[in-house]
Amino acid sequence: PWKKLVIDTFKSGAFPLWNNYSFSGTPLLANYQSAVLSPLNLLYFILPFNDAWSISILLQPLLASIFMFIFLRSINRSDFASIIGALAFGFCGFITSWMMYGTLGFAILFLPLALFSIEKFYQTKKWQYLSLLSGSIPLSFFSGHVQTSLYFFLFVCIYILFKFTIAKKDLKLFLLNISAVLFGLMLSAPQLLPSIEFYLNSPRSNIFLISEIIPWKYIPTLLAPDFFGNPVTRNDWFGHYAEWNAYIGLLPIMLAVYSLKKKNVYTFFFALVSFATLLLAFQTPFQEAIRILHIPVLSTSAAGRIIVLTSFSLAALSAFGFDFFRRDLDKKNFKF
Repeated sequence: PWKKLVIDTFKSGAFPLWNNYSFSGTPLLANYQSAVLSPLNLLYFILPFNDAWSISILLQPLLASIFMFIFLRSINRSDFASIIGALAFGFCGFITSWMMYGTLGFAILFLPLALFSIEKFYQTKKWQYLSLLSGSIPLSFFSGHVQTSLYFFLFVCIYILFKFTIAKKDLKLFLLNISAVLFGLMLSAPQLLPSIEFYLNSPRSNIFLISEIIPWKYIPTLLAPDFFGNPVTRNDWFGHYAEWNAYIGLLPIMLAVYSLKKKNVYTFFFALVSFATLLLAFQTPFQEAIRILHIPVLSTSAAGRIIVLTSFSLAALSAFGFDFFRRDLDKKNFKF
């Protein structure tokens, strides 16, 4: 309904700042999930509403897979390994379960595009990749889900730090990447500033709680997502399927584990992120620390959603695992 109201308002020649149909009126642009500034809104001016909506929904796994593929190729993964990692991310449990909302998937799928930009800038020193990095920031923040975009933003910053401290200790390149990210954040201001004001004036900004943490007994779903049933078939009997879905495929998980047998700075990084985000998604003392710190949005939202970063990191590891496995087979050095 919000999307329909946004498009109808645009088509009437007005800017969708206000929603007259909720209570006595509520903000529409500042209501983050209305995604007023998303470039995909252009589809609705070309196609009928239902067709544009369907295409935007189906674009999520496609774009996520394409961006993941080019990122994995940029860090020297083979074509086939990159395809495995791309499909694992593009059709991971998080993107698939939230696909029908048309917001959460778009908020995270630009992550590999941002990382691709960072890698290509380090490799070529071409400014267009810094521009692409800056552009990927508002593309995520305009997508309609602030919590997921914050995870995206934090991961990009951590990756830039990783490139500086472990991979390439070049202060100039580090500062240029940080500048590009900050410029992208400035480009996101038309959405962020009204949403921040709306958030600070809402009751939710003062409700700091721990919710939707994944219990450890839900861990079998990493290997079998329907272990406790599926809401579509109405036989799920435990947990919150969409919030807690970390599945990326059985083969990619096996390859991700296999990747850990080789020493590589990238596998070290993605393994570390996988482990850290698992601890933040599942029931550990870290959730209480986040609540006590009163971090805006992150301390007031479903904690388990950070599992999308686990899925992304495991998908990346699966590409490394396939290349390592194939190399071992070529050397006839594989041990069962």
